[in-house]
Amino acid sequence: QDMLDFFIADLLEGHHAEPAYIQERCNYFHWHLDGDFRVVSLRPQSGQALEQPNLEVTLRQLEELLPSATCFVYADQIKMILPVCQNTLKDGVLFHTLIEFLTQHDLEAGISRNTESLLQLAQANLESDKALEMGQLFHSQEHLFFYDDAEMRHVGVALSEVA
Repeated sequence: QDMLDFFIADLLEGHHAEPAYIQERCNYFHWHLDGDFRVVSLRPQSGQALEQPNLEVTLRQLEELLPSATCFVYADQIKMILPVCQNTLKDGVLFHTLIEFLTQHDLEAGISRNTESLLQLAQANLESDKALEMGQLFHSQEHLFFYDDAEMRHVGVALSEVA
């Protein structure tokens, strides 16, 4: 599992851009994503880093709660690669479950737009981090923040006017 986590971390950082290599590694790890997915970044609502004992417990609880997700520790956050449900109702149930978990554990999460290729994982990772950052800035009482191009452009314009 650790080697898979390192491989995914490399993808999150944009270190692999060769489709054949990525496919070979995915086959080696028996890790396959069928369909679109999202990257989710989780951290404590306080903005502090998750401490090691709590980090592992929270990670295991998330894996049990969302078995279709790939969960791992990345720097001071928990990251998830979350498959997109083809059914809107199932997606809604998934998000409701995630929001309940975040609320119970005083966590918050940013979610990227749907992504269809591991080649775009680094961009999705940036989107999830940006959603988390902007969500905390503008909606601090909520627990789940979605990346939205229009909202991010609006924020960018507003911040540039302040500067």
